[in-house]
Amino acid sequence: MKRLAGAERPSDEDLADLGLTRTDLDILTRARPGARERLLAMAARFGLGEDEIDRHRGLALEIAETCALCGQARECQRALEGHGDLPAETCPNAAVYRMLAAER
Repeated sequence: MKRLAGAERPSDEDLADLGLTRTDLDILTRARPGARERLLAMAARFGLGEDEIDRHRGLALEIAETCALCGQARECQRALEGHGDLPAETCPNAAVYRMLAAER
C-alpha cells in the first residue's frame, strides 16, 4: 500500500487491477500506522493466519478498511506493545474473523 500512497497517484486502471476504488485507496492510506500488524494480530486471536486473510481478497479489503477506521486502534496497538489484551470481543471485524475460522 505504501507504493500506492506515494506522490504519484495511481491511475484508475491500476486501482481496478488491484480491485480497489479511489475511496478504498484513500481509506487505506489514511489508516493509522501499524494497521496491518493490528489486523493480523487480531486475526491470530481467532486462529487465522495471514494467508487465510489474504486468500479472501474482497473480505481482506473490508477487514482492512474497518481496521483503518476503527476507534479501538490505540487499544490494539497498546496490546501489541505488551500493555493489555487485544480487545477481540469488541473488534468490529470479529464476526468476519469468526466466519473465516468456521470455514476451515
